[in-house]
Amino acid sequence: MVRCWNAVGDGLLVLEIMTDPRLNFAQRKESPLDPAAAPARRRSGPATRLLGAALILIACVGVTGSSESQSLPPSPIRLAQAAPVAPDPAGAEFVQGDNWALIIGINEYPNLPPGKQLVAAKPGAEGIVRVLRSRYGFAREQIKTLYDGQATRGGIVRQLRDLRQTAGENDSVIIYFAGHCQADPASKDVWWLPSDAQEDDVTSLFSLNDLPAILGGIPARHIYLIADSCIADDMVGVSRIAGTPTVREAYQKRSRWVLSSGTIFPAPEGGQRRAVPSAFTAALLKELEGSQDAYLTPMHLVTLFAKQLPAAAIQSLKNGPIAGAGDDGGQFILRLEGATPPTAEIRVPSLEDPRLASLKQQVEATKQLGGLPEAIRNQAVAALQGKIDAIEKEIQAKKDAEARRVEEQRQAGLRAQQAQQGGTVVEARLTRPTVPPPTIAPPKPEDLTPMVPIPAGEFVMGSGPRDGLADETPQRRITLDAYSLDKFETTVGRYAKFLQASGADSPEYWNLVNLESDAELPVVGVDWDQAQAYCKWAGKRLPTEAEWEKAARGTDGRKHPWGNEGPTPQFANFGKGGTFGYSKSLSKVGSFESGKSPYGVYDMIGNVWEWVADWYDKGYYQNAPEKNPKGPEKGEFRVIRGGSWAKVPLVVRAAGRNRAASSSQTTSIGFRCAKDGS
Repeated sequence: MVRCWNAVGDGLLVLEIMTDPRLNFAQRKESPLDPAAAPARRRSGPATRLLGAALILIACVGVTGSSESQSLPPSPIRLAQAAPVAPDPAGAEFVQGDNWALIIGINEYPNLPPGKQLVAAKPGAEGIVRVLRSRYGFAREQIKTLYDGQATRGGIVRQLRDLRQTAGENDSVIIYFAGHCQADPASKDVWWLPSDAQEDDVTSLFSLNDLPAILGGIPARHIYLIADSCIADDMVGVSRIAGTPTVREAYQKRSRWVLSSGTIFPAPEGGQRRAVPSAFTAALLKELEGSQDAYLTPMHLVTLFAKQLPAAAIQSLKNGPIAGAGDDGGQFILRLEGATPPTAEIRVPSLEDPRLASLKQQVEATKQLGGLPEAIRNQAVAALQGKIDAIEKEIQAKKDAEARRVEEQRQAGLRAQQAQQGGTVVEARLTRPTVPPPTIAPPKPEDLTPMVPIPAGEFVMGSGPRDGLADETPQRRITLDAYSLDKFETTVGRYAKFLQASGADSPEYWNLVNLESDAELPVVGVDWDQAQAYCKWAGKRLPTEAEWEKAARGTDGRKHPWGNEGPTPQFANFGKGGTFGYSKSLSKVGSFESGKSPYGVYDMIGNVWEWVADWYDKGYYQNAPEKNPKGPEKGEFRVIRGGSWAKVPLVVRAAGRNRAASSSQTTSIGFRCAKDGS
């Protein structure tokens, strides 16, 4: 196993080889804290609280290592219970609970070599204490600090255990950890190093595998973990926050959130050995100290302080809910002491990965560069877009994994319930209805998208070995029966008619729609079931993958609907990148006359990806039938086709394939419908 050391403020990176004995918490002996050291009653007042119960855990160093998750031992002591806080009369009647904080900063590691001692960790911890007390109403008596020799593994474990006893269901808890971190790149296991960490002895470390269970067991409403260090990638789960909820709405739901600087972070400004916080913590403190916002949420905070960080640092940021810790779509909210609370209708910003925001800014800046040949500029944009695509796939993969996990838990619950009742288990996916209720008013003919007949016969499907990707091969001749396909992608206006008639749930991002100005733009944010439900209401269905491709390229094997000429803004809407907005990102359907297919179908390339009926299988073309292929019988993902407004030319091809979970609702996926016969 490789051990990587990186000291904030040192600019030091050392690689070592170590063994990987099993962690065993049960073998650790701990001395109980003095119960007499219980905190006194905290001060209360209209502006002395943190909204919700929040746990902030910040580590200041990134490194790399592997462990097995172990449970924490029971603690023989607990912190004294604080007195309840009087209701806040300043209009924030949803504020409840007490504030607690555990602040950990470790510069000194007696068992590690001199070169591995830190200078930035303890100053960062002290800065967090100051800002919480001076600006966010945290009482001294309810802030527990563990600096250097106090921050042993046993001491950290005890305090985390105590939080299970002291934090009530409406309380707020902040924990700051600053010290070394170690991870194993092979197993992706990660540890934080307490002050008594021993070299080559992982039993002296604190495994982050244990954190989700620990945080899930603390009965706080909100837990916020901030790590100025590496964390396990799979700790960041999928947000359940839909749209832009109000502060009041965000507060009501339980949350478990993490913000991490990543693996290796820049040294403090002004020199490698200055005793100042790391660049990450310094930027965070600057925002907390200077903000005039009455309320701050994790989603808002990261968008503010990330702007102060170098681009390379932003690429490592992790920001999202903690997987497996009990997040329910809420947000921890810091309240500025002395500020007049705004109305509870203030909105929580939408969530975007900071890495994406940085890369999209770089794309826009690169497009504006003068003095460069167009080919070189386009290559640079394509390289940046490739990074964006990789991050988007990473995010989507996590969303897909979380969706599968939730469904598996639900099905397990159904089986357990049926077993108790002695009945038969009926496993059915409990999502929004895939079939509209039978009483839905049928659409009027003028509300439907006009269709284009596609005659029966052969066409060339797929790509040659040098023309596309592996899942597009081998190229084959496929025969299809006659069918018809919508001439245009389904628009916002037509989808609104369906919602009005059916009463179905609105798609994601519907709150961004202006029905007057956006009616002719393609609808986005629809999952596969919603698209299928619309098509059924319209008396149609989703096209198969083969039907989609034939309609896009005709029978001569061309690469694009308009021919073999590469895509340009004359033919399609693609390669825009940037933050999504209906009118900003999308083009009205039918706008690209030069880009229509041989059959007269518009926007088959760019604008939005389009759902098709098929399950995705990378190797399906190798054994698929040559007549009317309908895709695999089952799978984990559905096929999407055509590229989108955000994609680069490499993906924007008639034979190009991609995949998405059926539950995906993104700003880049829409659909059109098909029908048997011509």
